[in-house]
Amino acid sequence: MLSLTTDILDDMIDNKGINHILQLRYRGVQAANIYMQSTEPRVKLKSADTADEAKQHLEFLLYVIKQLSLLSAPFLLEGFAKIQHILGNDTISNVSTAVSGTTWSEARNLEEFDVTLSPDILYQKLEPAG
Repeated sequence: MLSLTTDILDDMIDNKGINHILQLRYRGVQAANIYMQSTEPRVKLKSADTADEAKQHLEFLLYVIKQLSLLSAPFLLEGFAKIQHILGNDTISNVSTAVSGTTWSEARNLEEFDVTLSPDILYQKLEPAG
């Protein structure tokens, strides 16, 4: 089983080879899905006893989403633009889709950040033709 750590996310961004980045990004997405399924923050939010724990899991998942979206910014432009809008954070919103410049580096290094969530569908689910 894949484990999701900040080391994996940082490795994705630090290693610039596109194939390597894509493979690591995919692993990161898989690990985030496993983390979300195993920690079940949506279930824990329903109970006052576990709501704080759920919020911690959700904060970590927001960090993961931020890191994965920054990693994807140069080649998933529309998705990154939607994430910028959804998170509503000034530093992240000012990042250009070019992986260069101080704002990208500044956003990459944010470990804690405020968000103003504005949920939106990133990609429409495609139904099989038939």
